[in-house]
Amino acid sequence: MKRLFAVLLLALLMGFSTTVSAQQYQSRLNQLVQKRPMLYLPLRLVLGEENQFTVKAPAGSKVMLYVSPVDGGFITPNGIALRVGDDHEQFYAEVAENGVSQIKVDMPAEEDWEGRELFVDALVWQAEDYSDMQEMQLVDASGRRTNTNALTMVKPSDSKGWGIMPSIPGVNTATLQQLENVSNAVGNGDERKKNLLDDGSINRDTLLDHNSLITRPGAVAPVLRP
Repeated sequence: MKRLFAVLLLALLMGFSTTVSAQQYQSRLNQLVQKRPMLYLPLRLVLGEENQFTVKAPAGSKVMLYVSPVDGGFITPNGIALRVGDDHEQFYAEVAENGVSQIKVDMPAEEDWEGRELFVDALVWQAEDYSDMQEMQLVDASGRRTNTNALTMVKPSDSKGWGIMPSIPGVNTATLQQLENVSNAVGNGDERKKNLLDDGSINRDTLLDHNSLITRPGAVAPVLRP
């Protein structure tokens, strides 16, 4: 009986030790992910204006931002495959003492570029021999980590107020887009665009309001109605 009790106690202690080790490993892994250098992306690239990328990395780090019309194909001399094409532009920066710096990218005022996408990627390093060079973690305009490296080019807004809505941590890009649409419609004085905005009212004479499961224009998800 004593022997059985000792075996059970040993198994319990081993299980507890394994759980603690796993928790410590996960905590350490989480810290490593949190400390990974980050590149904060703008919501869009505005043609004819200066666009800003924010870098968060250890002070003194060197950063190279790549911007290309092609998604993938470029490999650095030290063998890192980036998600940009061989035809690309490079923008260099050194991270300030507070661990945050900005990279400014001037976009040409090419109106026929509107709606097209540019692809971005970035490398960060500190060692002179580039031995610690790594890709940066991308963070989208809503403050979330992302693997999407495409940014749409748009013409500057001619309305009063914001042309591009600022990023709001915790608010997704779809919501930001809706807010921007409202801002543009109200700000430019175009009555036709104002009339197209959904004010939430219900008109049973229209097909849209016959079915409560239809997604109304600008809505994130269908709204059930009585």
